[in-house]
Amino acid sequence: NKWECTICDYVYREEYGEDKKNVEPGTLWTDVPEDFRCPNCGTEKGQFYEESMAKILKTVGTSVVMAKRLATKLQLPLTSATRTNAL
Repeated sequence: NKWECTICDYVYREEYGEDKKNVEPGTLWTDVPEDFRCPNCGTEKGQFYEESMAKILKTVGTSVVMAKRLATKLQLPLTSATRTNAL
């Protein structure tokens, strides 16, 4: 899976991990430490969304709540990260 930073567009790919942050290849996003920061812009893990949701956030340019509504209409899966950050 791919997780995209909504600030700078960096994409974390689970199959590659992140050398700069000592995250091994194959590490699932849910197993990445909570103190993980984007290696490009330094933003916190909570600003990353599953790639399809990140694209909605950028395209719509609105809040997570509105993006969730659009994702539901488009029948895109909502991830646990999306549900957590929307509360």
